[in-house]
Amino acid sequence: MRSRAETPDAGTGRWPRGRLLLWVLMMAAALAVVVHTRFTADMSAFLPRQPDAAQQLLVDQVRQGPAARLLLLGIETPGERGDAGIARRADLSRQLARQLRASGEIASVLNGDWQPGGADEVLLFRHRYTIGDAVEAGRFTADGLREAIADSLGRLATPAGLALRELLPRDPGGETLRLVDRITPASGPREAGGVWVSADASRALLLVMLAADGTELDRQQQALAAIDAAFAGLADRRDARLLVSGAARFAVESRDRIRGDVERLSAIGTVLILLLLGLVYRSPRLMAIGLLPVVSGALVATAAVSLVFGDVHGVTLGFGIALMGEAIDYAIYVLVQGLRPQMWKTLRLGVLTSLVGFGALLFSGFPGLAQLGLFAAVGIATAAVVSVALLGPRFARAPVRIPAGAGRRLQRLVTRASRLPWLPAAAGAVAVVVLLGYMTWGSRPLWQADLAALSPIGTAAQALDAAMRADLQAPDLQQAAVVTASDVDAALASAARMEAQLAPLIARGLIGGVDSPARLLPDAATQQRRRDALPDPATLRQVVEEATRDSPLKATRLGPFLADVDAARSLPALTPADFAGTGLGTALSAMLIPGPGRVSALLPLRAPAGSALDLAAVRAALPAGATLIDVKAESDRLYGGYLREAMGLSLAGLVLILALIAALHPRGSGDPGQAPVIGLASHLGVIARRVALPLTAALAVTAALLVSLGVGLTLLHLVGMLLTVAVGSNYALFFLGDNGPPQHSDPQLLASVLLANVTTTLGFGILGFAQAPVLAAVGQTVGLGAVLTLIFCACLRGGERR
Repeated sequence: MRSRAETPDAGTGRWPRGRLLLWVLMMAAALAVVVHTRFTADMSAFLPRQPDAAQQLLVDQVRQGPAARLLLLGIETPGERGDAGIARRADLSRQLARQLRASGEIASVLNGDWQPGGADEVLLFRHRYTIGDAVEAGRFTADGLREAIADSLGRLATPAGLALRELLPRDPGGETLRLVDRITPASGPREAGGVWVSADASRALLLVMLAADGTELDRQQQALAAIDAAFAGLADRRDARLLVSGAARFAVESRDRIRGDVERLSAIGTVLILLLLGLVYRSPRLMAIGLLPVVSGALVATAAVSLVFGDVHGVTLGFGIALMGEAIDYAIYVLVQGLRPQMWKTLRLGVLTSLVGFGALLFSGFPGLAQLGLFAAVGIATAAVVSVALLGPRFARAPVRIPAGAGRRLQRLVTRASRLPWLPAAAGAVAVVVLLGYMTWGSRPLWQADLAALSPIGTAAQALDAAMRADLQAPDLQQAAVVTASDVDAALASAARMEAQLAPLIARGLIGGVDSPARLLPDAATQQRRRDALPDPATLRQVVEEATRDSPLKATRLGPFLADVDAARSLPALTPADFAGTGLGTALSAMLIPGPGRVSALLPLRAPAGSALDLAAVRAALPAGATLIDVKAESDRLYGGYLREAMGLSLAGLVLILALIAALHPRGSGDPGQAPVIGLASHLGVIARRVALPLTAALAVTAALLVSLGVGLTLLHLVGMLLTVAVGSNYALFFLGDNGPPQHSDPQLLASVLLANVTTTLGFGILGFAQAPVLAAVGQTVGLGAVLTLIFCACLRGGERR
């Protein structure tokens, strides 16, 4: 379809100077905000704004918890097997660990290579009497110490005997080894060559804890770059390969993927729309003018989101690509139709319906969706106002005329479509049958029922992550007891009490075990009580002499032990900061989760061998204020609430749009003698048939097509359906007309509606090719839905008498 642009000033007015000045000031203010805007790709924006206690734990984990900082590293040397390959990978693991420990972006590195005199050993040894339970266990009495010494002497014949022999003068009771036994998991990664390896020993494994949490993606990206650089600089690296997995890696890659999608697709979408407009306008000047509403809408919308939310999400920017196709419609109507009073009445109602549809997202409890709603509503409103107030007076008559031949072809197409008034209902019915059949016999639910449906992680990356976690035998956090307190010390005290209350369940075999942060770091009161209970030097000397009477270990050798106990009496209280840079700190941070004004102690629960946890017994045993968290169940509940909210918003948006059209669209004159009730019923019947039917049929067919193509529907597709209703209602209004039969014979109107539909389809449809699922879902849905809505509205445009 080609058009002929008139000479630059033919039939046009002047720019309204006052409005032009106001527009310039508005753009300058918006630009000043955008320049200082922070753009983010943090997917926690799609977590609840006001979560409950269980959901808050998930939110804290995603944003600041250790799960957001932990990386799993694997080193492979393809083609090398046997002892030589194991030795080489072990050497590379040690080299990499040394390099990373020197990096300021890395908090700790674990690879199974226990270093004598390392930070963990020093920490445990120095604080063995405040972390351990020697006082409560009575090992500072003569009988208790005698028994502990005998046990230590018995261990001299074990593989740990050499290390114990060196510790014996300072730790005759073996408190350090007891602590190691107590905090060491019952099962751990396989070791070969002195380091952790995979089950088949083909891969060396490392656990890395980053210094930055999930809210600092730039620093996490720097840490990932430091890891790559450290590995690249290893000696004898040759064909060795480094594998990196974990939440930080996924978050950075997701941000880069979203950013890449936005940059790539915005460029492609802009070029396609400009090419299309170039073919129609045939004037670079008109093309530039036609983009003013789009640029204005995008700029003001970005500034509004920044001011309200403090940052702008990458998904919101991606949505801005699609918005360009919708916002440019208003300029198209001006340039192709001019200032027609009847057209502008219809357009005003169309803008209102779009605002209602997009604005429904503002009420979402998820900041990510609320951002999308605000961006769309402000962008659409701005584009419409700029088109009407700025471009309208300048182009009183349409500067773009559709050639007569193209106009006649459009009229014939609409006439042919109107001969198929049964098509929307029939297509919708077939789509419903397809969807019902899929729900009945499909291999998976119609709507994806878990949070993983929104995951940007590919299947290969998920498989690698699962394999490495299995090899490392990382603790399963699927079920955990949680208690929240105002500070770290109160949380640790509560964790200790909760562990004591769960101990009988372990004895009864109802749970396999429980881990607690209080084992690594007792609360300050417990530490002080243990220090106060340590015997003074004179008393301890008497205890030692009595305990070593008739023992191979003589009291004269235990001078260092007496000095250490005396020093322990005055040690400062141990805090989480003392664990920084240690493997113990990694374990502690996984169970001690800080949050705004609170700290949560997480006690992971292990199932008994060969059976499941007795969750009812655990709930009954928990003290007041504690909660049992089933992470998978909470994730699914979170997603379920998310999905239900989106369904509610979509339904509310559809109902409000139909109600708005029914209330504000002019009624036909009808029969003068007709009863008002009958006239109202007739009016509502027309709205139902010519607006509600094409919209709902388009949504059903879109969903059926996506499902048939193997696309799993997520709540983002549902959001796309809401946007389809907001966009498609405009087409229904133009075919519905203003008062009386619609002006389907006007080629200018038909051309403007068709061109607006194509630009909208391009703007949204291009998102369907995004790698980020949150962008692709919206693009797929609106791209298909917009085209189908236009076709169905054309089928039902016949002139009912109202």
